[in-house]
Amino acid sequence: MKKLLTIKEVTKMVGFKTSTIYKFIKTKNFPKPVKIGKSSRWLLSDINQ
Repeated sequence: MKKLLTIKEVTKMVGFKTSTIYKFIKTKNFPKPVKIGKSSRWLLSDINQ
């Protein structure tokens, strides 16, 4: 089973603020989240890369 992370968990792992992560997503420098309803989750494997 693949582990999904919340934005809070991602910010702790990578050391960037939420706003910075979303800016990186827009410029294609960060993995896009998986949408579950209105929630965004990131695959642990994507963050580790």
